Formats: sequence, C-alpha cells, structure tokens
Amino acid sequence: YKDAADRFFASQSFSRILFDLDGEAVSTGGLNPFALSSIRCAVNSQSDGFIEGKWMVAVEKGLGNVCFFPFRTEDKARSFFDSLVFSRVLIDSNKIEVASGGVNPISLYNIRRKISNSNTLSSSVWW
Repeated sequence: YKDAADRFFASQSFSRILFDLDGEAVSTGGLNPFALSSIRCAVNSQSDGFIEGKWMVAVEKGLGNVCFFPFRTEDKARSFFDSLVFSRVLIDSNKIEVASGGVNPISLYNIRRKISNSNTLSSSVWW
C-alpha cells in the first residue's frame, strides 16, 4: 500500500501529511502551515488537562479553547511542539513550562491562564 499512498500523496496539491503505520509523519505537502498544524492536532491524542508524568503541549484552538496533548517522551513532545504554528506552551513531566511559541500574545495568555487555573502546575512555570 505504501507505493499507492505515495503516488496519491504526490498527485495532490492541498495541504496534507502522510503518516506511516506507526503514526509517524513521513511526508508533508501544501503551502498552508495552519492546515498542517490542524492536521497534526487532529491525529494526536488529547486530554482535558495534565497527565501525571507526561510531557504536555498546550495549544489554543479557537478563542479560549485550550487543548492538552500528552507525550511519553521529551523528544516526541518537542517534535510536536516544533511542528505547530499555533500559539503553544511546552510543559515537562514535572509540570514546568520549558518553552512557548506562536505570535499571538492573547492566545499565550489564555493558555497560561488555563494552566494556572488547573492548580496542578508548578509555581516555577511563570516567566
């Protein structure tokens, strides 16, 4: 099926991501980075909040709609974090903010407010 998937993927012009059977992105195409970020968010597991011992990426998907994405390893979390263009916050397994990204300061504020309201984040997270 790989050859057929590769051929179909190459024949398209819209924003798209080709995943292998393990769920790893093997190829991307298209010119819309927001669409690619939306696809990445759609295919990753989400949680309602923090999961003990997990690395987390918090993203605002629409005004005030903060979503949390848990990862077993730092590498997986950082890879996901780096692949997004949305405003986002990377939180380590000790619940400490280690990075943030995106150009929308209001979204970053909303994400941090949601994190703060959860009362589960270490106090050393803030700036």
